[in-house]
Amino acid sequence: MKSQFMLVLGWLCALVGCDSDIQDTAAESLPVETLFSFVVLADPHIAGPPEHEERLELAIEWINQHAAQRELELVLVVGDIGWSTGLERSRELLDGLQVPYVPLVGDNEIQTGDEQRYQEIYASQFELLSDTFDAWYKAPVPVTHPGSGETVWPQNLSFEHKGVRFVGADTVVRGVRGTLGELGSLNDYAGGTWPFLAEVFSDAEFRPRESIVLAGHVPMMVGALDLQQMAQVETLLGPVGDWVHAHYAGHLHVDYEESVYAAGYELYVTDATWDDDITLRIVEVSGNEQQVAYSQELVRVE
Repeated sequence: MKSQFMLVLGWLCALVGCDSDIQDTAAESLPVETLFSFVVLADPHIAGPPEHEERLELAIEWINQHAAQRELELVLVVGDIGWSTGLERSRELLDGLQVPYVPLVGDNEIQTGDEQRYQEIYASQFELLSDTFDAWYKAPVPVTHPGSGETVWPQNLSFEHKGVRFVGADTVVRGVRGTLGELGSLNDYAGGTWPFLAEVFSDAEFRPRESIVLAGHVPMMVGALDLQQMAQVETLLGPVGDWVHAHYAGHLHVDYEESVYAAGYELYVTDATWDDDITLRIVEVSGNEQQVAYSQELVRVE
């Protein structure tokens, strides 16, 4: 009976608005249980050097060894996975994971001209994921970039797992090369990331609070995105910030955290696996029918 009441309360709050203290008190009245954990693995850089492969193999070995004990149920591989001669090899290595993994594209795959090959090599993995997770959706590709006229393959996807919506947003710029290719982009054009995000967040207020997780390669922050693009993010996500937990990213090759207050989410950047310490971010998810909570730990793999 209580759960039915909480469901009705959640819908009413979404429709007409509720005081946040009322929602918090209601959520706290329900028991909280551990749901699952996920791993963030960043920047393997499989592109030739054998030590990069060895480091990724060590990370995969650690995940497999601890999957049961830590209830690790998925791995987010947040970009710069592999390119050139290492693109096929990156797929071979990641297939060694004993839990589902979600590959997200990075800037190096784009800048080396391997965007289409990335789509082709990981296509069967996306198909497998569509059978693994609920409400799987991957935006159709390819599309035409309006600025350069190039054919591009934005990698945008979403799915549900145990009450959490994961959103893989392609934040890599297209149509430029060199240093500018390191910057991020919302890819605001037909078939790009921005219309995808607008659609995927359209029902956010009807979900449990903090039940949406964003992930992508380039972090959505000032410096990676320009001020105009960050204003767009704030306009879209700010009003639904209570329903968005965080954005998990890579690209910077450091561990970094920031509260993006105006956009309503926490930013967590995970260090690259290819250099210095082999770092994995382990995120434990718990919650109830009204709210999801997260705790995390950075693991250094020996």
